Amino acid sequence: MRVLMTDCGSIKKRFWSKVDRSGGPLVCWPFLGAVRNKYGAFALNGKTVDAHRVAWILEKGPIPPGQEVLHHCDIPLCCNYEKCLFLGTQADNMRDMCAKGRHTKIGSRGALNRNVKLTAEQVVAIRAEYQRGSRLHGSVQLAAKYGVTSTLIQQIVRRNIWRHVA
Repeated sequence: MRVLMTDCGSIKKRFWSKVDRSGGPLVCWPFLGAVRNKYGAFALNGKTVDAHRVAWILEKGPIPPGQEVLHHCDIPLCCNYEKCLFLGTQADNMRDMCAKGRHTKIGSRGALNRNVKLTAEQVVAIRAEYQRGSRLHGSVQLAAKYGVTSTLIQQIVRRNIWRHVA
């Protein structure tokens, strides 16, 4: 992403006005503007760009081909280009993720999957309650009760997911 040099000053001013740097240089600087997929989102040259990438481009220069802007701090909204951001490849990012235990093991299912929202016991209860209740409204009511979507409830009762739970 190339920043037009004629607009660089105004872009910098607009960007940094959306970043909380009040804690000083030794802490994370969260992006306060729009968010897209957990990351800050900033309009730059007619495109929406992740805010941490914009911070890097504005302060450190272009991101070399094959490189990504990664976070030491693991806070997607952070834009502290001196303390928290560094360049690396996608492979570097995956190694960092695994080293910090932020990955889901391949084949993880049920409670072993770190993204899981329900326990096996809740899944059993959902299936039992669904069988007893009205099938028309049951999934909506169960979704509200368990804090998930009705689509997830339907996948559970149809055994599309959590198949390993009786």
